Amino acid sequence: MDIVKSLDLTVMSAIHDLNIAAMYCDRLIAIRSGQVVGMGTPRELLTPDFIHNLYDVECGVQYFDNGRINIVYIPKHWAKA
Repeated sequence: MDIVKSLDLTVMSAIHDLNIAAMYCDRLIAIRSGQVVGMGTPRELLTPDFIHNLYDVECGVQYFDNGRINIVYIPKHWAKA
């Protein structure tokens, strides 16, 4: 991913790991059942509410001053505690 990012090209890729997508992508398009359900920068799109609505998982999202985003998934058995 570092090599691809350094090429300064427009690249379309399917990335299922949201932390990797947040690190390397300038723009994201979220698709569910063949339909676009969200579009934007990682910071705009990757919110706990959006991730929950898209994947039905609980998570916390940390936003750092340097632009880095870290998504921490919360297992259902922890979310209920």
